[in-house]
Amino acid sequence: MKPLTHSLLAKIIVIFLLVFIVVGILGSALALAFAYAGNLYENYDSFYETEMCESITQRYATELIFNYEQVPDLMSDEFFQQYYAEENCNFGFILRDESGNILAQNFTPAHIGRTIQLEQDGRKITCLVADPITAKDSYYLTYKLFNLVYPMRYTLFFILGISLVLFFAGIVFLCCGAGHRGQTNEIFLNHQDKVPLDLYLCGMVLLIGWIISFAFDLSYSIYDPILELFLFLVLFVPVVFLLCLAVFLTCVTRWKAGHFWRNTLFYRICAIFWAAVRFLTTALGKAVRAVPMLWRTLLILAVFECFNLVFAINLPYGTTAFWWLLLQGAAVIAVCLAVLQMRQLREAGRNLAQGNFDTKVNTQKMYWDFKVHGEHLNSIGNGMAIAVEQKMRSERLKTELITNVSHDIKTPLTSIINYVDLLQKEHTKEQEKDYLTILHRQSLRLKKLTEDLVEASKASTGNLTVNLVPTSIGELINQAVGEYSEKLEAGRLEAMVVLSQGERPVLADGKLLWRVLDNLLNNVCKYAMAGTRVYIEAKPKGEKMVISVKNISRDPLNVAAEELMERFVRGDSSRHTEGSGLGLNIAKSLVELQKGEFSLSIDGDLFKAEIVLNYVPSTE
Repeated sequence: MKPLTHSLLAKIIVIFLLVFIVVGILGSALALAFAYAGNLYENYDSFYETEMCESITQRYATELIFNYEQVPDLMSDEFFQQYYAEENCNFGFILRDESGNILAQNFTPAHIGRTIQLEQDGRKITCLVADPITAKDSYYLTYKLFNLVYPMRYTLFFILGISLVLFFAGIVFLCCGAGHRGQTNEIFLNHQDKVPLDLYLCGMVLLIGWIISFAFDLSYSIYDPILELFLFLVLFVPVVFLLCLAVFLTCVTRWKAGHFWRNTLFYRICAIFWAAVRFLTTALGKAVRAVPMLWRTLLILAVFECFNLVFAINLPYGTTAFWWLLLQGAAVIAVCLAVLQMRQLREAGRNLAQGNFDTKVNTQKMYWDFKVHGEHLNSIGNGMAIAVEQKMRSERLKTELITNVSHDIKTPLTSIINYVDLLQKEHTKEQEKDYLTILHRQSLRLKKLTEDLVEASKASTGNLTVNLVPTSIGELINQAVGEYSEKLEAGRLEAMVVLSQGERPVLADGKLLWRVLDNLLNNVCKYAMAGTRVYIEAKPKGEKMVISVKNISRDPLNVAAEELMERFVRGDSSRHTEGSGLGLNIAKSLVELQKGEFSLSIDGDLFKAEIVLNYVPSTE
């Protein structure tokens, strides 16, 4: 159904059919009203037997008596000769006095449809109605309508009912399709929908009024009632209906688009006026706030005292006492509100002084400087809460730093002391060789921990030389994967490298970026699950390059991604693997030194590290 309601051709066809349906509704309704008024649901053989014919005849007879009283010599008067002539009137008459003498008569029709004997004011009137009715007088339209309506007086109910059903179905169809085009549900506004609604309605009302006035003027120049009725139903009604339908459909379209009231001239004028009021009030408020509080207070008191003085002078007169009392009441209320707001601010300040930084001041119902002061207190509370939280976090990190450094240094140092002690005792050549190997490995581990500490300190403080030059990411990734190929094979890990086509160079320091990739691949070899794939991807994202390293963790990742980038935090909380826990923290600092971004994400056992670097600008 949607494509049909959105079809322009279907809408035009429905509008075209609605014009005929409206003409049918109005015509059948007028015909039913005519049938009901003329009591046409009785059985008649011809028009001359109807009450309508008798009513028109009696009206003509009454008019005849009146005209005779005004002009006794009726038929000698030129005007009445023309009025009652056979070609202008279907009403024939013979007027007699009480003695039966003929006072006046116009003509005797060759074919008489009906004869009625009437008596008014002592005068006898023989009324004759012509058959057929040819003159265009009061009989003419009624006679034509009778011949048209009487045979189908019962069918009109069916025609009216079907027409109403089709009319409402067409209106619903047009309402559903109003504003729609093609296959989308988007609302489109045509030219008439963009005209301000009130301006559009005024124009339509004026146009319809002009058409009605023109129709009345035209009816005065047409002497044929049948032609008038035809023009009314065929010309006037369709034009007015189409204009009303256009107004209705544009209102429906605007309502669907949500512009029903906003696209009006009145709304725009009100919006401009409101904007001007807001601008003036804002400017006035800024001007008032620019004045120091003391002077503002003195100014308010001065204005208040001036009003008091004016009321005091005019207090005996009229309703001045009422307005004076109202002013005093407003002053009392203002003072009470100020005291209440000051009490809230005092309570909030006391709570903050006692260390309750979660205290908040509700500033929604506060005014002027009280509100500003309350917002300042809220900002102070937030700042102090953040400072306390950062301090506690710093203390926790310091404690963890001391604990972790002590643990990581103690392990190799204890091993060195023990094996040196064993070398000082009796031992064999084979034992000495094993002891020296262990001493060498532990000393290297201690050296690596010391170097990592120094590098982490330099990276976090920025005390490293950074040389940003155009760098090929593809070459760097392939080189790093090639150097770690033996370790990856030893861990039964398959490296999947995905590089974008037409790679652009990025701004990076090759040595620092190599250190970052080295740390990530080293972590992969340590913590990735054997028999899985490791994905190293480099793809563009706008004007940046995103490098991602994804692997499946061997151990459950019960540490948050943010904590993994802290110093001395490892993926294995038992710390049974070698390492300082500084690799990711160093990688993050090195990437940031290259004006990039480093982030981690954990989804179940999926570990993902992302490096975002800037492309070399096209101008370079």
